[in-house]
Amino acid sequence: MLQIQNKKSTFFELKGIDLSPLSNKLSIVIIVIVTLLLYANTFTHEFVFDDKSVITKNSYVKEGIGGIKNILTQGSWDGYNPVANLKIYRPFQLLVFAIQYEFFGLNPTPYHIVNVLCYALLNMLLFLLLKEFWKHKYPYLPLIIVLLFATHPVHSEVVANLKGSADLFGMLHATAAFLFLFYFIKKNKKRYLVLASLFYFLSLISKEIAVTYIAVFPLAMYFFTDLKIKNVIRNTLPFIGIIGIYLLIRFFVFKGNNPTTLTITHLDNVILLADTYSQQIGMRLFSLGKNLQLLFFPHPLRVMYVYNDIPIIEANDFMAVSTICAYLVLSFVGVYFFRKKSILVFGILYYLLTISLFSNTYVMMPNIVAERWLLIPSLGFCIAVGFIFYKTINSAPTVLQFLKTNNTVLMMLFILLFLYSFKTIERNYDWKNSATLFAADIKTCPNNQIVLRSYGGDLMESEDLDKVKESIFYLEKARALAPTYYATSHNLGKAYYLLGDLDNAIAVYETIFKAVPQKYDSAFALGLVYNTAKRHKEALSVLLTLKGKADYKDTAKFKKQLYIAYVGLGQLEEA
Repeated sequence: MLQIQNKKSTFFELKGIDLSPLSNKLSIVIIVIVTLLLYANTFTHEFVFDDKSVITKNSYVKEGIGGIKNILTQGSWDGYNPVANLKIYRPFQLLVFAIQYEFFGLNPTPYHIVNVLCYALLNMLLFLLLKEFWKHKYPYLPLIIVLLFATHPVHSEVVANLKGSADLFGMLHATAAFLFLFYFIKKNKKRYLVLASLFYFLSLISKEIAVTYIAVFPLAMYFFTDLKIKNVIRNTLPFIGIIGIYLLIRFFVFKGNNPTTLTITHLDNVILLADTYSQQIGMRLFSLGKNLQLLFFPHPLRVMYVYNDIPIIEANDFMAVSTICAYLVLSFVGVYFFRKKSILVFGILYYLLTISLFSNTYVMMPNIVAERWLLIPSLGFCIAVGFIFYKTINSAPTVLQFLKTNNTVLMMLFILLFLYSFKTIERNYDWKNSATLFAADIKTCPNNQIVLRSYGGDLMESEDLDKVKESIFYLEKARALAPTYYATSHNLGKAYYLLGDLDNAIAVYETIFKAVPQKYDSAFALGLVYNTAKRHKEALSVLLTLKGKADYKDTAKFKKQLYIAYVGLGQLEEA
C-alpha cells in the first residue's frame, strides 16, 4: 500500500490506494476516446465568426506555404487588417493554418479534425505530466484530473472554434515544455532542457499567456521535486532567456510601431465605462468572479461578454464583495499552507497565477471575460477538484470491494463528468456556423450588441426577404446600444435597401456620412442609394468626395455609379 511518510494525516494529504492502477496506455486510450466522442460533432462544422481573421480572409494564410515568410516577419493581424491598430505576434497558429490551406483550401473539415486531435494530444500530455509530478503515488488521480479537464464545457470555444486554437497551441506547447523539464530533472540530460526551451518558445509564439508559466515552472519544481531553491532558480533561467528572445523578435517585427498598442473601447471592455474608482474595482472583481463561476457552473456559455450585457457594479456590490472574499480565502490557503506542498495548494496557486493576466489589473484586456482564456487556468481548478474527490476515496483489497466501498463518491464523479460532457456536446452544436452560434446566444445575452449585430448581419445576407426583414429588428437594437459602431449601421442601411425601403436606407447612410465622411464603403453605398432613388445631384456630390479618400479605387463599380448620376443629370459628355 502506498502511504504518505507523515503519519499525521491532514486534509491536505492524500492516501494511496491498494488496487493496481490502470496502465498508462489504457488510461491514455480512455482519455483519447472520451475526447473524440465529445468533439466528433465538430468535424462537420464550418468556419465561424472570427475565423475570417485567421483563415478565410487572412491574405497570408491564403498564400499557403508561400505566405510563411510574411507570417513570420509581420504582425499576426496584418494579413487580415493591416491598418488595424492591433499589434500581436502569434505566428504559430497562422503557420498551421497556412499549411492546411496549402492542402485543403477552404474545406473546414480537416481544420476541425486537426484541432480536436491537438486537444486529445494536450490531454495525453497533461496525464503524462501529472504522472511525472507524483511518480507512482495516487495512481488514479491523474486520470480523474484529466477527465475533468477534457470534459469541462468551458473549453468548447477553444476546440470547436478554430480561432481559439491559439490558446490550445499555447497550452499544448507549454505542457510539452513542462514534461521535458521534468525529464531533465529526472535524467539530468541537457537535451531535455533544450527541448523544454524550444517548446516554451513555441508556446509564446502561439499565445502570450504562456508567459505565466515562468512562475508555474518553479512552483511545480518546488512542490514535486527535492530540488534546492538555488537549483529551482537555475532551471528556470533558460525560460527567462526564451522570453527575452521572444520579446526581441517581437520588437524587430514591430519596429517603427508601438508593439503594445491595442485600441480598446468600452464596446469591448466595459471597465472603460466605469465613472469612479469604486466601479473600476467592482468591474475587475466581476471579471474574476465570473471566471470562477464559469469553472464551477459553466452555464450559460457565450461567445462574448461585452457592453450592455454586463452590469456596472460598485466595489461594495454583493458579487464584488463575495469575489474578493473567495480570492482572499484562496490566497490565504495558498500562502499559509505553502510549505505543506499539497496538491490542493498547488492547484489553487496554479489557478491564481495563470488567471492573473486576465484580471485587467496590470494589463487591460480587449474583453472583460472570455471563455477561451480559461483553458490554462482551468487546469488548476481541475487539480483542486480532483484532489477533493481522491481525498474521499477509501482503499480496498479488491476491485469489487473498492467499487462497493466508494460507490457514492464514484457516482458523484460520474454524474459530474456526465453533466460536463452533455453541456460540452450541446455547446459544440452552437458553434456549427455563425448563424447557429448567434441564434443560440441571442437567447442568453439579448443585450449584447456584438451578438445582435452579428446575428442581424447574417440574416441580412440571406436571400430570403423575410429574414432580411427580421434582421432590421436586431440591427436597430444593436445600433441603439452602440450608435457609434458604424458597421452595424452600414448593414442596417443595406437591409433597408434590399427591401426597397430607400428613404430609411438613405437616412441611415446619411447619418454615417455626416459622422464619419471618411468611411468609403458607407459613402459609396449612400451614392448608390441616391442614384436608385433618382436623387442624382446628391449622388454625384457624394461620389465625387470618394476620390479624396485614402482607400479610393477607380473601380468599374465606382465608374458605373458616377455614369448613372451624370446621365440622370443630363450631363452626357461627362457620362
